[in-house]
Amino acid sequence: HPTNTHPSVFNTGMVLHGWVSLAEREADATIQKAAERAVSWLAAEQEKEGYWIRNSYNSLPHSYYTMVDWALLRYFKLTEDEQAKRVALRHLDWTLGNQLESGWIEYSAFTTHELPLTHNLSYTTQGLVESGKILGEERFLSAAKKATLPLLEHFKKNGNIPARFCCDWQPAVRWECVTGNSQTAIVWRELGEYYRDAEWNDWSEKLVRHSLRYQRIESSIAGINGGLPGSWPISGGYDTFAFTNHAAKFFVDSLI
Repeated sequence: HPTNTHPSVFNTGMVLHGWVSLAEREADATIQKAAERAVSWLAAEQEKEGYWIRNSYNSLPHSYYTMVDWALLRYFKLTEDEQAKRVALRHLDWTLGNQLESGWIEYSAFTTHELPLTHNLSYTTQGLVESGKILGEERFLSAAKKATLPLLEHFKKNGNIPARFCCDWQPAVRWECVTGNSQTAIVWRELGEYYRDAEWNDWSEKLVRHSLRYQRIESSIAGINGGLPGSWPISGGYDTFAFTNHAAKFFVDSLI
């Protein structure tokens, strides 16, 4: 957003992913300095409990900021910066403390007055999976598996995944979050590879093929060719009547 100059914890974490990817390819002092400053800023903004409030989305703590943890741990892996590891672990431990016996992870939504989307839920689980892999700590992958298994069970039974669930894993809406579908497929694939369980991989592919039905490839409107909607039906409650760049981005991620 060109007019938005407010700092963002989540967006800083996502940019850090990009800087780390560049730094992994070649040494560049400018990129290295930018990444270092981002890590220092994230550390300074973090509350002692492990979550972020200042400069977080809606000034709320979010479990899905495990995606920020993943970026911090990628930086740690590249540079051995212990501060980055400590910041990530504090938030990861806080997130695990939010998990209910059912697998549900609290504080995963954008706001306090709405249920999380599968977009949020699978942000949370992907961050747990990738962070656990870097740290070599299975407890984070186990938590992710517990949190995404209800989505798998629903998909097996019904052939789709509603965009929002209640904390007892009952569907709260009938429409799908297409972005969340792709993210969920990524989580299932990574769990299948980690646990060497082909069933997770098989269902990941089925979910990808399910979402493929929503891609527009022969539209008379050139600007949406190849795109995917935010929701299906497109009138659903996430990015309503829109073909979003992140829906396409996560769909591509689910293919590679």
